[in-house]
Order: sequence, then structure tokens, then C-alpha cells
Amino acid sequence: MPTSHLGEALEVSSYRSQIDQLAKVIEGLDCSWQIIKTTQDAVHKKFHGLLNQETSTHFLVELDNLIQVFPINYSDPNRLRTLINVLLKHQLEYLWYQDFPVYADPTAVAMDSQLLNLRSSQHKYQIKFGFTVLREDIFHKFINPLKRKFRIITNHPAQGTVGMKITKCKPEMLALLNEITQQSTQNKSHPHRLQINSILRTVDHQKHLASLGYWAPPTSSHTTGYAADIEQLWYWQKDPILFKQIQLVLNRYYQEGIINLIDEGKVWHICLNPQFRELYLQKSQLWLKG
Repeated sequence: MPTSHLGEALEVSSYRSQIDQLAKVIEGLDCSWQIIKTTQDAVHKKFHGLLNQETSTHFLVELDNLIQVFPINYSDPNRLRTLINVLLKHQLEYLWYQDFPVYADPTAVAMDSQLLNLRSSQHKYQIKFGFTVLREDIFHKFINPLKRKFRIITNHPAQGTVGMKITKCKPEMLALLNEITQQSTQNKSHPHRLQINSILRTVDHQKHLASLGYWAPPTSSHTTGYAADIEQLWYWQKDPILFKQIQLVLNRYYQEGIINLIDEGKVWHICLNPQFRELYLQKSQLWLKG
């Protein structure tokens, strides 16, 4: 059974505190080389022992990739500060799930009988959140742009995403996303499905995204199936009241240690704390149909 190297609430809290302190320090630096040097020094000190050597090395490699592959990240100090903060927060997920199996390719996804197909009417679970499917056959390569234009015209929350390539999901994540949707939208006068842009992504898909110019490390927690990206930009622009409610709910889950939460601008990235996997597996039974 995989184990977490940074699972205790006190350690998680300490790590987050160190990240916040570093963010304040580099906020006052104007030169990119100073920002990088200060960050590297902090990581070499392992955040006062909170990071192990493997994770420290992993972070430094990822930071180097962000700069070497995408030079714009070095030339823009504001962008660099934001990415360093995001990358540091991702290390918590790397610590949580570095010993867990990942989905390397579509074959690995197909072989996991425990995954739920969100598109199938055969599974027994209610789905309270919304998602958009990315179909990549020849026919849909012509249709997809038209569908996206339609989402823009109709002001749909999914207007900023191409959709999910993989629509399979772990029962724990279905329960978590259903619960977050329910708590975020309970004061709405009409039903609303919280827009989820991504859940499970394979290592192969991460590499494909990287080849297109996106930052998509193969060690992302998406490849374990325990992460999700929730639409943020549309809610901020089109429904500020709901935006604030979603933010409140996610921050509460974050403070309670249930999830890791990263504000990536266009989306809220969340990752389930492995200590809560069993709880949400049990909670998935609450969403059985009938």
C-alpha cells in the first residue's frame, strides 16, 4: 500500500506556511535571477526539513524545465513568481502520490475496472457536476470548433475548454466533485452543474500537451486519477456570486486538509488528500441511483 511522506496535518500546514513566506520574499524581488536564486536556496534548505531529497530534486528539475522550455517564464518576473508558487504547491501532491500507480496510456485506463465511465448510462451513480467531452475522430475534428463556438454563443461555462479526452473517473473523485457541486450551488434558485474541465489524464496525454507548448509534467497528480480542474474564469466573469461561493467551499476543504488547492487562474486545481481516499470511496455509495 502506498504511503504519504507528508501526510500529517501539522506537516502539511508547516509546508504551506513556508510556501507563503517564500512568496512574500520573492514578491519584493524585481530580477528573475534573484527570484530563482532565492527559491533554489529555500528548496536546498528543504523548507526546514519538510521536503525529502527526492522531492527537492524533482522541484528543481521542474523549475529548470519551466525556464528552459518556456523562456518567457524567465523574462517576466510576475509570471515567474506565479509559476514558482504553483510549482511549490504541486510538490505536496508529488509527495502524496509519488508511490502510487499512474495511468500511462489509454490501455491502462481501459484495464482498470474500478473506474466509472461518466458518459455511460450503465453505471449506477448520479453525476451532479458538468463536463464536456473531447472527441477526436475525423468527423468530430470538424465539429469540435463549431461546438465550442456554440458554447461561447450560449455563454456556457465550458466555453473556455476543449473538453475531456478521458471521461473515466475514480469513485472517490465522483463523490468529492458531487459533494463540492452540491455545497457550492445549494443557494442557487435553479439547478447548476459545476463545470469540471479535467479529471484523469494519462502520462501519454501529458506528454502530448507538453509537445503543444503547455506545462504538463508527467508526474502530475492527474495521472493518478486523484486530481481535477474546476472552471474558474467563467464564474469570475459571468457569475461572481457563485464564484465566491465555490471559492469559499474549496477553501474550507483546503483548510480541513481534504484537498490540495491551487489557483491556476483559469481553473481551480484540486487534489484529494490520500488520507481521505477511503472516506470518499465510502461516500460514493451515497450517490447510487435509486
